[in-house]
Amino acid sequence: MIEPSLLGLTPTQLRVIVRLINGIFTITFFPYLINIYLKNHRKFYLYLGTGFLLYGINIVIRGLIDYQLTRLPDSLHLVIFFFYTFAFVSILTGIGELLDRPKTALAISMVLFIVPAIANLYSVAETLAWMFSLIPYVLVVLSLYFIRRRYEAQLDLFIVGWLFLFMINIAIPLGWMTPIYTDLSAIIGKILIFIGIRNPRFSFLAEDIKRFLISGLPEEYPSSVDDHFILVIPVNGQREKEIEWISNKATENSRQGIRTILVTMYDLIASKQLESKGMNRDDIYLVRMIPEGERVVQSIGDSVATMNDDLKQLKILTSEIIDFSKERNIRCNIILYSLSLAIHKHGAQEIFSSLLEQMPDIKSSNVQVYCFMYPDTHDESEVAMFSRISDLVLTI
Repeated sequence: MIEPSLLGLTPTQLRVIVRLINGIFTITFFPYLINIYLKNHRKFYLYLGTGFLLYGINIVIRGLIDYQLTRLPDSLHLVIFFFYTFAFVSILTGIGELLDRPKTALAISMVLFIVPAIANLYSVAETLAWMFSLIPYVLVVLSLYFIRRRYEAQLDLFIVGWLFLFMINIAIPLGWMTPIYTDLSAIIGKILIFIGIRNPRFSFLAEDIKRFLISGLPEEYPSSVDDHFILVIPVNGQREKEIEWISNKATENSRQGIRTILVTMYDLIASKQLESKGMNRDDIYLVRMIPEGERVVQSIGDSVATMNDDLKQLKILTSEIIDFSKERNIRCNIILYSLSLAIHKHGAQEIFSSLLEQMPDIKSSNVQVYCFMYPDTHDESEVAMFSRISDLVLTI
């Protein structure tokens, strides 16, 4: 039987072309997401990009299949299953990374795909296999919805796009959509996902930190940014003097419309100590970096947030502040109290490597980073190492 043609193409040829477009469009997510990953080093984008790459390859392979075949070779079935499986394993692991649970997400996703693999191996009913194939879409949608509700992340279009793909995969076996309209609808869903990724950013910043950053009103002309990474060396080591310096710095910054974020480890400085030095409480935002802190930066009110004692989180927080300051053209100071404690806790080499990776972003931004360091608690080589990468060594 000769199939009717459209624009000189048979329905089979048109079906193949639309599916290939769907697959190629999915693959294009990869370079975009990897580019974001290289800028902010958030593994979420790496996992998500890899997942879309494998997902797209899976679609392209299916698009190249001869639709006239009554039964696909077993080897081709395995290739398709491999790309589909590891695409969603990577995507779900990326979502787990947002919650700082990548290993848990990886383990769950691997188990979920073992079940349909066994079902396929023993020729279990196709309906059961189809139901298992929907589970990844359900998990993605529910996980993103949880993140949206729990952390007020801007994920609406991202969720809608995935929900769209979920509905399409329900419609396919029920015969509600033809293959051509299935792929066209999938492209629309992925456009929504792409816009959701590109526009509303997956921000690590608590909403009130953002509000704090944009709330500065300058009373005087701000000084120029000549130094970006400043090593602060207390001369006498008296805590009261250091708190007074931070308080004065925040007050001076506020007059110039510069926002000040103090990251204090193990509650070495409390809000009341700063206020006792005459600082207005609205002049500074306090981030408490403590072992039992939240796995993401979580506001607890009154310009105070907590986060876990985790270098990766500190690095992400700094990157997010830098990105947000560039986006809104905001001047900001980040004060780490103290670099010495971070070195003693996590090791000099690890801290140094983390700073080196971020240094290009710091020095090309509107952000100044002040790090308190106590030379008498370190080897001379460690002090020299951090002094060399600083723009200024400031003694107080």
